Amino acid sequence: MAHKKPLRVQWPTLLSLKANCYLDGGCWIWRGYTASGYAVYHAEATCYRLGRYAWELKHGRPMSSKAHMCHTRDCLSRACINPDHIYEGTPVSNVRDAPRRRWRFQDVKEDFKD
Repeated sequence: MAHKKPLRVQWPTLLSLKANCYLDGGCWIWRGYTASGYAVYHAEATCYRLGRYAWELKHGRPMSSKAHMCHTRDCLSRACINPDHIYEGTPVSNVRDAPRRRWRFQDVKEDFKD
């Protein structure tokens, strides 16, 4: 019996990602699964952060493995995957921008609701 090749996951395009979001003030809020408020995609037994993936699709290159996926100060939610609201940052830049974000603790609280 011939061995079957493993199924390759069909990764979403930026347009199909946006289609699975609701739009709010320029944000693309993911309607699917989230982890700690961040949009995630499950594929090949791994959980991927969709914000990072959307950023990489737009820029045509992987985000540095040492970089942090940071949201801009205008962003409304951790679940936003609009690549224009995401930048390649550092832990320092992420902490520096946190007080200016309107959603700082909003999404974390939602994860712990009964």
